Formats: sequence, structure tokens, C-alpha cells
Amino acid sequence: QDVDRIEDLLGEIQVRMSAHFALEEQFMREKKYAGYAEHKGEHDRFLDEFGEAVARTTANAGLKRLV
Repeated sequence: QDVDRIEDLLGEIQVRMSAHFALEEQFMREKKYAGYAEHKGEHDRFLDEFGEAVARTTANAGLKRLV
């Protein structure tokens, strides 16, 4: 079903973003990047906001399945 596929894709995007950010953060720590804490905060906020958007989307999709 299309809704299931969208949910799967959003989950995959979230996993890949998390992995990308983790790798970038590791690189910043290794290079002792002065802006690390601020940049990591941006990553954390973005992932939180994306996660909330995914949760809202999947919750709404679940309601549509019931109709």
C-alpha cells in the first residue's frame, strides 16, 4: 500500500540522516572543530523535528486507514 511505502521511506530517510550526522560529528570531534557543540545541537534539533513530523504523518496515515 502507498501509505506503508511512504512510512518505510520516511523511516529510511531518518536512519540515513542519523548515520550521516553521526559520521559528521565524529569527524568534527576528531578535528576538534570549535563549533562542534552548536552544530551538533542543530543536528539534534533537526532530527527531533523530523521525527515529530514523521510521527504526525504516520499517525494521520493510520487514521486514514480506518476510514
